[in-house]
Order: sequence, then structure tokens, then C-alpha cells
Amino acid sequence: MGRIRGLLLAALFSSLALAACGQPAADHSTTVASVPTCLTKNLVAEIGLANVAMGHVAQEIRFKNRSSATCTMRGYPTLAMIDAKGAPLVTHLNFGADYIVPVLKVRTVTLAPGGVAGFLVGYESATGYSGVTCPTSHAIEIYPPHNARAILVNWHLAPYGGTVTALRCGQLTVSPVAPVGDLQS
Repeated sequence: MGRIRGLLLAALFSSLALAACGQPAADHSTTVASVPTCLTKNLVAEIGLANVAMGHVAQEIRFKNRSSATCTMRGYPTLAMIDAKGAPLVTHLNFGADYIVPVLKVRTVTLAPGGVAGFLVGYESATGYSGVTCPTSHAIEIYPPHNARAILVNWHLAPYGGTVTALRCGQLTVSPVAPVGDLQS
């Protein structure tokens, strides 16, 4: 009985020693402070540069941190087109890339006070729909990632989408938030 107990204890200590070898030593000398998510109330949004190609537009939208604290952004903003009376227009969002919006990796972007990040909005600006038109927005509500409050930006656009037989108004492709340098190609 004593021999079995000794073998079991030896196996247990060997397992613990092997497990400890694979673990990095804990560093208790530094603590990483978490940086909060950027809040809508601390951001300004503005229309940036645009790229145009064959009836498509990639419009840059920039967020500027107007607070005195550093914050982070990660993911996709959402948009809602608004008419002149403040009523919503049909808006179809596609998240990712398309003909004119390049593939951008989702990552955390840190904005120091006064720092700027942005995203791209892609849409078709011309069609062959024989005189059929889409409603034009008066403004856009921009919801930064992980925020329920929007920033209202005056922006007149009438995005198209769909096919020749099935026009789809209000179709927008949205990239993730990225450093501004990554948006310009």
C-alpha cells in the first residue's frame, strides 16, 4: 500500500512539474490598464477623401477623439440614411469589402486625445436603370462601433445596388474602423 501511494504521489508531482514548465512565469511587476471604448459623445465624425471608379465610390469617414483621454475602437460602424424631414430612408448595410472597398482587418485602433481613425463607405453612384432613381439622403446617422448613440453628418447621397431587373436603393458597404493611413490606397 505504501509503495502504491508513493508511486501515485511521484506521478502527481511529476505532472505538476511538467505543467509548470510549460507556463510562462507571471510578471507581477507591471499592470496593463485597459483603455475604454471611444464613446459617441467624445467623437466628431467628418467626411474625408473619396475614391471613384466606374460608377462606384469609396468615401472615407473619419472619427476624431475630442476628449482628453485615450480610447479604443474596434469593429464596424453602422449607418442610417435620413431624409430632409429627419425620417429614416431604407439603408442596406454590407460589412466587409466590395468592388471599391478593400479588405481591411478588424483590429483595435487606439485614439489618443485629438487622434483620428476612419472607415470606408462604398456604394454605386450610377446605374443603367433607365431613369429609375433612388432617394437622396439629407444626412447620415453614424453609430461608432459598440455605441447606441449616433453622430449626425450632413451628407447627400443616393446609393444604388441590386441588378438591372431588381434595383435596390440604399445599399452601402462598410469597412471596419482602421488607422487613416490604411484607408488610402
